[in-house]
Amino acid sequence: MNSTMRAAFQQGSGVDPLAMQITVLAVTVGAILLIALWIMVQLIDAYRNEQLHTADVIGGVVKLFILVSLLLYVIV
Repeated sequence: MNSTMRAAFQQGSGVDPLAMQITVLAVTVGAILLIALWIMVQLIDAYRNEQLHTADVIGGVVKLFILVSLLLYVIV
């Protein structure tokens, strides 16, 4: 984005484009981490209720870590 586009965006919206980008990025990363935490709690709860074996929980955590890492790499 060049300076003319940046100035036009700021004049039209009243918000600096960099501040808008940081805000959207922070909300998105927060949502991804919150969903990942919820999935972790579900895995632990299923393990405590003996619905999953240890290997299933470890596999789920590894897959979740890889997915979150890829999402964060693409977004950030």
